[in-house]
Amino acid sequence: MSRYTPPRLSLRVKAVLALWLLFVAAASLFFLGDPVIPALFGVLLLASYGGWRLLRAVEAAADGLQRLAREREEG
Repeated sequence: MSRYTPPRLSLRVKAVLALWLLFVAAASLFFLGDPVIPALFGVLLLASYGGWRLLRAVEAAADGLQRLAREREEG
């Protein structure tokens, strides 16, 4: 039986997200003079990532329960 490894974002994806957030922050400060927009964008990114991780954890738990049930039926 293989061990579960949690999904991880690659370094490239993290770098692109960080650069995009930096670009949005700079553009917002330059054009609007408002630092709230990049903060909201950052919160949106964190909430999306947290939701994705929660979904993956629920899927892993369901997969584990299905494996246990299958082993119980076979054994």
